[in-house]
Amino acid sequence: QELRARVISEVCTATPAHAAVLPTGAIVRGEEEALRRLDGLIATTQSLPLDNAWARGRLASLLDLRGKHDEALATLDVNAAEVPASASPPPKGAIAATRLLRELVSRHASYASERARRLDKTTSTASQRCGQRVPVETVEATTVSPKDVFEQFIQPGRPVVLRHSGVAPPWNPELLVKRLGSRRVPLRHCAEDSVAWANLEFAGTAPFDQFAKEHVLNRDGIGPAARSEPQLFDFSVWQQCADALA
Repeated sequence: QELRARVISEVCTATPAHAAVLPTGAIVRGEEEALRRLDGLIATTQSLPLDNAWARGRLASLLDLRGKHDEALATLDVNAAEVPASASPPPKGAIAATRLLRELVSRHASYASERARRLDKTTSTASQRCGQRVPVETVEATTVSPKDVFEQFIQPGRPVVLRHSGVAPPWNPELLVKRLGSRRVPLRHCAEDSVAWANLEFAGTAPFDQFAKEHVLNRDGIGPAARSEPQLFDFSVWQQCADALA
């Protein structure tokens, strides 16, 4: 709370020197005013004695928010032998807080490094193709292995149309019943007086095969279902029943 939330608050809160209140997103987006305030706080903090873990943690947090993750890590990793013997002891819990901050900063440094690597690779690939038309190749899935697809298309970022991969099952109500069976699913029904989105209210759960038998299959000649009948709405087989895809 002290090392992160309060530091962010200091950057965003209006002061005599900074009349405007900044949204916290201004720091994430790297807006000019947010960066200027961060630079000012960093300079002020660096001018003070960094003689305990707490002081170094505050500076590291500011540097991390500024995007200077490696400098933040170096600040946190000061050897205890480098701290003056006369240094004041840190507040209670400071050591644990700075260790947690170090984990956070190290992740940011890792993300930044990986992002730079990928951008460099993408930029290099794009510059090679600049001004060129890249044909989209069509490949029969039965003629290539997953390793081939990764090495020839995914890794270098080449577009491809993969035919007959069999990744997506040919869904129909009968196949869904076979795959999902008696698995319980959430149902909705339309209530005209409802204030919910699309007037859809929760209508309990039911085994999928029972729901399909009563409301989906064998409807020839009956016509479309009434609005008040139970319906399976916004239910993802991919997310909720991934094992059914095996």
